[in-house]
Amino acid sequence: MSVIRRGVVNRSLLGSIGLVLVAGGGWLAVGGGSAWAPLGDRLPH
Repeated sequence: MSVIRRGVVNRSLLGSIGLVLVAGGGWLAVGGGSAWAPLGDRLPH
């Protein structure tokens, strides 16, 4: 595997992992999967 191809694979892998983490963090921030979702109802708006 050439150095250029390895770099493309690494960037693609890091980008996809970052996208998953950002999507998961957004999902938790909205409260869809958060264990503290009931706490969000008690917080002042």
